[in-house]
Amino acid sequence: MKSKSNTALATLLISLFVAGCGDVKGPSFGGEQKAATNWVNTLASARTARKAGTAADIEKLYIQAIDECKKKNGDESVETAMCIEELADFYRETQDWRKAFKAYKEDIKIVQKVDPQRDLTVLRKNYKLVKSKVKEYGLEEKDPVADATKAGEKAEADASKSK
Repeated sequence: MKSKSNTALATLLISLFVAGCGDVKGPSFGGEQKAATNWVNTLASARTARKAGTAADIEKLYIQAIDECKKKNGDESVETAMCIEELADFYRETQDWRKAFKAYKEDIKIVQKVDPQRDLTVLRKNYKLVKSKVKEYGLEEKDPVADATKAGEKAEADASKSK
C-alpha cells in the first residue's frame, strides 16, 4: 500500500512540476512544441536516474536538461537556474566539489539577476560548504595568466637579487 501511495505522490509532484513550468504543452512529433517539453522530460529522467543510474549517466542527463532549457528559456531564466541548482546539488551529494562550486556560483548569479526576491539562505549555505571543501582539498582552478605573471615577477625578483 505504501508503494502505491509513494507512486501516486511522485506522479502528482511531477504533474504539478510540469504544469507549473508555464508554457509547457503536451508532447508532439515536431517543431517548437517538442522542444518546449524536452528539457522538462530530460530533467525528470535525471531525477529518476539519481535513484538507480550511474553518476556519469545522471550528470549527462542534467547537462542535457540545462542545454535544452537554455535553448527554450534563455541562459538566464528561473527555469535554467533551477536545472543548474539540481546539477549543483547532485555534484555536492557525490562530493565533486569543484564542479559543484562552479554550478552553485553560476546558479547564484542567475538567481540574483532573474529572481532577486528569492530567499537564497539554503543556496548560499550549500555554496559556502562546497567552497570550503574546494579550499580544503586544494581544488581551486589555476589562473594561467595570473600564474604566468607571478612566475615572471618571481624570476625578475630573483634576477635582481643575484646582481
